[in-house]
Amino acid sequence: MASRVVQHYIRTGVWPAGTTNARALVETYLSDSPSAGRSYAHLIDGSHSETCRARTKGVLTAARQLSVRCLAIGDSGVTDRSDSLAVVTTAENAHQVDGSPMERWLAQYHRELLLGKTGGIVVDRYRRVPGDPPGLATDGGPMPAARSAALRALITRVRRWAPHVHRAAVQPVDVVISANADILVVRLVRGKREHLLIFNPSPDRYTRGDVALPESMGGSALTRAVEVPSSETSPAGRVLYPVRGRVVVNVALRPGDAVLFELFSSFVTPDAMVPSGRGGPWVP
Repeated sequence: MASRVVQHYIRTGVWPAGTTNARALVETYLSDSPSAGRSYAHLIDGSHSETCRARTKGVLTAARQLSVRCLAIGDSGVTDRSDSLAVVTTAENAHQVDGSPMERWLAQYHRELLLGKTGGIVVDRYRRVPGDPPGLATDGGPMPAARSAALRALITRVRRWAPHVHRAAVQPVDVVISANADILVVRLVRGKREHLLIFNPSPDRYTRGDVALPESMGGSALTRAVEVPSSETSPAGRVLYPVRGRVVVNVALRPGDAVLFELFSSFVTPDAMVPSGRGGPWVP
């Protein structure tokens, strides 16, 4: 839920009566909210300008110090972006091609995840009448079939991936990408769970190739990578095991598409490694 008073400060820089700093602002207008939605995080929108983003950073810092949960829209300039929301803009313009916008909308979502905005997702607008259930309202009649199908695909992917990526932090990963594959790869870490996001950033070209994962992460040997299903037509994902010590992911991604793998590893000492006896990799 968003506070109009806090948003007014972020947009204008004018402190409300009785407050002269971000800590007082959070204590007065966010900490003691009597609303029924108190259990929900407060929404902070700092996407309007660089000045707004700077003010948002101050509010988020104060909120963390006071243990007040907030979710931020836009690049707030904070190091930890796991509280930030991925924003997907579905508005089309005259320069965009006909057909389903699914690839464009999915690409926006994947780019936001790549930036570490894993707190949740906003599609176009983030306002609803108090008392209404969470959802998406459209303006002026039914949504065209292509846009409706694209929205269903986007929401399905978010629901499939959310338990894995929610509030995860983005970290670099040392992978080897085949020369013919134009892709971006990051590691998403939340506690002991680790995932790999592989993204095709091209708006108009398919990409195919291999991504060789490191043999170990944080001193633990990588034992397998399990693909997280991304659509209703893929109830189960691939399970990949090390070959000659490394897990290799073969990708074939359409423009803007991505694939998510959960990584599993175990700490293994050199003395515990024995030959597999099949001419394959060494296994515990």
